[in-house]
Amino acid sequence: MEIDNIIKNRKTEKVFSREPWSSNLDRDQQNVLVDELLDLARREPDLVQPVEVLPLVDAELANQRLRAGDVKGRVVLDIVGGRA
Repeated sequence: MEIDNIIKNRKTEKVFSREPWSSNLDRDQQNVLVDELLDLARREPDLVQPVEVLPLVDAELANQRLRAGDVKGRVVLDIVGGRA
């Protein structure tokens, strides 16, 4: 099933779930969706944004850079440490 059909035929649910996919999709549909998303990411590299990880102590700096438009992609604050 193509991604357009999956989206068109899906039922909207407002629930929180630990599963990354809607319970309306079976395993084959999930695999097709993942394959199509990965193909799209390969064809359109601008869809995948860079991620910059900063330590929590740099939160103010991150906020200043975001407000100044000095961030390309995403900034993630590491609250545990050791991942920056």
